[in-house]
Amino acid sequence: MSESEEESEFDDEEEYDDENTELGEEENEKEDGETDKDVEEAEHEGGEEKGSVASGGFDAEVGEKAKPKEMPKETPLTIDHVKAGISMLCKTGDGLEIAYVKLVAQGLELTNVFLLSTYIHLRYVDLSNNQLTSLYPLQNMRFLVSLKVSYNKLTSAQLSNFPFLQFLDLTGNLIKNTQGIKQQSLEKLILSKNKLDSLQDMTADNLPNLIHLNITQNSLKNLDGLELPTLKNLYAARNKLKSLAGLSRLTSLARLHLRDNRINSLAGLDDDNTSLEYLNIRGNNVEDVEELYELRRLRKLKVIVVEENPFSDESDAYRVDVLVYARRLERIDKEPVEEEEREEATDLYPQREEDRLLAADDSGGSQQEEAPDELDGETGNEDEDEEQEG
Repeated sequence: MSESEEESEFDDEEEYDDENTELGEEENEKEDGETDKDVEEAEHEGGEEKGSVASGGFDAEVGEKAKPKEMPKETPLTIDHVKAGISMLCKTGDGLEIAYVKLVAQGLELTNVFLLSTYIHLRYVDLSNNQLTSLYPLQNMRFLVSLKVSYNKLTSAQLSNFPFLQFLDLTGNLIKNTQGIKQQSLEKLILSKNKLDSLQDMTADNLPNLIHLNITQNSLKNLDGLELPTLKNLYAARNKLKSLAGLSRLTSLARLHLRDNRINSLAGLDDDNTSLEYLNIRGNNVEDVEELYELRRLRKLKVIVVEENPFSDESDAYRVDVLVYARRLERIDKEPVEEEEREEATDLYPQREEDRLLAADDSGGSQQEEAPDELDGETGNEDEDEEQEG
């Protein structure tokens, strides 16, 4: 999944395409067959189990023979699969040989890829849309650069250490946490549509080069555990987040996407988030317009998406309210900021600040903040490639 595809999924659609079925859901465990002892005990108790050996394999009520339990079907990767999906001849890492370095084996219902344990020179591997529960056979691929294993049945993000791995897509698996994750060269990690309820080991020591993280459509209630000073893009839409706590540790963050959560406060935006240029809080629970005061910290913020929050739904003037404390904005929701809106916000600022200070005095006092910086001739044309918000 490319970054542009991710942006279109959340920024260009009016609504999400809900998936009504759980992806990668494991089959229910099969019941163990009855032993002879079980049959004897059933007979001793005065009855024969339906479909049992003692009843001749017939259901007593319907008179039909019970079907035997089916074993899960094994579908291993075969040499024919490899021949059909392997490509891209390149020199090997030591420069002494020539080998194929790319393999695509999508949608084959594969349950194991043991065959790949001998393909040590592969660099680009796509095993999406299969039934894999383990990636152990890939452990010898020390030159691996890109790995796509979306929509499988993986339960852990902990993989063998791949020293050159830069891209990892684990979308649509059964992963509940990130415990044990460690990839020194990884730059882009996609964990969307899993079952994440907590984040562990997401630190600079374990992921020192991570720039892009997508954890959309999980069950996260907070962002605790994210300590990634190199991270620039964070996609965390459609979780259960209630606050922005934890963002102060993401000091390089430039793009933050939090659409369709349960956030009711903007507290958590910090002076350390000075690099933030794009903020999407569409479809949350922000009610009080005074929460916009937190935007004063974001000196580089150019685009904000706030529609479908209570404060924006209840006021036709919400765009001006946003601009009062974020006067450098170039776009709010789908529309660019008009100069007259900016002027109105400038005129409104003194009254808003006076009201805020009076309220602060009543609750214990607060010092007056400096007025938001005035624009200094910036045009904003340098960001024409920003996605248009849906």
